Amino acid sequence: MKKIDFLKSSTSSFFELLKKKKDTLEVSIHGIEISFHLPTPLALRLTQFLPLTWQTTTNNPIQVQWVSPEEMRWPHSLDWNDDKDHQCHFAKFLDFHFVVQRDFAVAYKDPSNLILISPYSIDDGFFNFLRWLLPRKLLLKNQYVIHSSCVVLPSGEAILSSGPSGAGKSTLAKMAADDGLFILGDDMNIVSKKSDHWHVEAAAIGQIIQSPDALDLKFPLKSIFS
Repeated sequence: MKKIDFLKSSTSSFFELLKKKKDTLEVSIHGIEISFHLPTPLALRLTQFLPLTWQTTTNNPIQVQWVSPEEMRWPHSLDWNDDKDHQCHFAKFLDFHFVVQRDFAVAYKDPSNLILISPYSIDDGFFNFLRWLLPRKLLLKNQYVIHSSCVVLPSGEAILSSGPSGAGKSTLAKMAADDGLFILGDDMNIVSKKSDHWHVEAAAIGQIIQSPDALDLKFPLKSIFS
C-alpha cells in the first residue's frame, strides 16, 4: 500500500512530531482510558461528541498523538482516503509497527504510545481507528463489539439484529424508529455480562447516535437475531 511505503520513509520525522505542543484531552471510552494529544479545535469537537461522564482524568491511559496527513507531508496530489482496499494491513519496519487502513494509519514502538495519522475530523478515520483499538481491549473486560442494530422495546429490554453489511440491520432499525421505538445503535453495539445478566450499549465507533447521552445508556438484552 502507498501509505505503508510512505510511513517507512517518514520514521525519522515521528519524534519531531511528538515534540509539537498540542492540547491534551483525557477520556474514558467504554472504560478504555485514552489521552489524546491534538489541536484545540479538534479537542473541542471531540468533547461535543463524547458524554461528559467520559471526559475525565485517567490513570495510566493509552497515549495517542494525533497528526494529520498534511503534518506528515503526505503528497497534496494524493487523496489520503482514496484507497479501494478496505482491509486492515500490518507491517513492521526497523523498530516501528504500522497499522494501515483506507482512512487512518497508526505507527508505534510501544503499544501504549500511538501515533494516529488521520484527517482532523471526527469522521471515518477516527472511528475506524477506534474500531481497530477498542474491541480487543474490551474483550479483556468480557465486553464484545457486535456488528448489529439495537432496538429498545417499551419494556426497556433490548433486541439485537446482527449480520454483515447489507443484511438489513439499519433498515430494520429505521422501521422500528418509524414505529416510535428507541434505537440505541444502528450499526455497532457492545454486549457485556454483569451479575449473570447480559446488557447492551451503543458503541462509540461510527454510527448514528441520537445524542451523546445515549452512549451512557445500558439496557438488558432480551434476544439476538442474525
